[in-house]
Amino acid sequence: MGEIAALSRAFDTEFNKHYEALPRLAHDPDHDAFLNHYRQVQRIAESIAYYASRLPPYASVHRILAFGDRLAQRGEHRLALEACYSYVKLLNIHQRNVVRADELTCLSWHVQACYGVAVCEATLVLHQDPQMKHPDTLAAVVVCLHQLKDVLVLVLPSEQLYWLTLNGTLHIYTLAKRLLTAGYVAQMLPFMVFCVKALESHVIFSTSKYLTWRTQLYISLCYAYCDVREHGMAKQVVQEGLSKIDALIKLQKLDPVPAPPEVQAAYRTAKAMLCALKLKLEVICAPSGPGALSTPEKPTPAKGGGGKGQAKSNEKGKDKSEGGLNELVNAAWQPLLAEVGDTQKAKLTAMLEAMQVPGRRVVRHEPVEGALKDMFELAHFEASPLVKHLTAILQQQEQQQEEQQ
Repeated sequence: MGEIAALSRAFDTEFNKHYEALPRLAHDPDHDAFLNHYRQVQRIAESIAYYASRLPPYASVHRILAFGDRLAQRGEHRLALEACYSYVKLLNIHQRNVVRADELTCLSWHVQACYGVAVCEATLVLHQDPQMKHPDTLAAVVVCLHQLKDVLVLVLPSEQLYWLTLNGTLHIYTLAKRLLTAGYVAQMLPFMVFCVKALESHVIFSTSKYLTWRTQLYISLCYAYCDVREHGMAKQVVQEGLSKIDALIKLQKLDPVPAPPEVQAAYRTAKAMLCALKLKLEVICAPSGPGALSTPEKPTPAKGGGGKGQAKSNEKGKDKSEGGLNELVNAAWQPLLAEVGDTQKAKLTAMLEAMQVPGRRVVRHEPVEGALKDMFELAHFEASPLVKHLTAILQQQEQQQEEQQ
């Protein structure tokens, strides 16, 4: 035991010494800087290999994983991959009987190593081709996503390793977002759906602590469905997220002790974000064509001349045309706008976001019609008092400047 403790301390000391001496490699280093960096990398790799062969797994594996995390955070992904993560992964320690380590500990070590291997491999590939223009880059990233998914399946049945499930969804989301940004939505959709379902499999993720992360996954998944024009699936995701939040709020109300203000604020923020997204989907999925949602009847002129009959008809038609939008807002959009926020700024922001339809052309303008036109009129109505107030402030400032001059 004393020898193992001494070797462990020596391992920590030597790694810290080499880690602090490791120079940061510039983007375009000269020969001397590259050679110095290479030598220091070799020293770290040899040190890890030496102590890994001398120490038992229960004393070396968690240290090697911690060293790999530090190297990866510093940007030394290749060194972390080859010297740390790959070594632990090849041990298959979750299938062995390790002294002074239970099954869950061994499984957590194996999963962490597999996570590190997949993330480092994807990072190295994306470093060479950040825009993913080459088809081999896309294939390599998809393979890494499959690796993360397969490893995450191993820890899903274990409630005690919930933190590894959370870390796995974070790694998958990071790579999937790169695919989404590059335009490969169809390739990333299954993995994003898997992340959402993985978080729903554990009761602990139903608490308010993880509500922000779950909401972020719901929103990203909805935007991915919108990119492939699967608006029906996007609506289902939003509705599922809102139902989960409502169930959580009802459960919280059963507690005689009221929730802290920050928890209540988290509930309101998550629900407001999903309601704003639902409003956007309602506008996108509305029937197309002029007046598809609000179809006020146009006034028809009376036969045999104008007079009072025609004036009354025009007034009725005007009342109907002005009331068409109000009826539409009260029926479909007003409840969502009420959940978005109490301020005009929050409502106007949600309206502007709802008017951003991905399928519309940008270079050549298309005529606005249907629900999109109604939303534009509603946004104009909400923005008019703000614009008038801002104009009055600017005019007042100009008058003050003129008086000072």
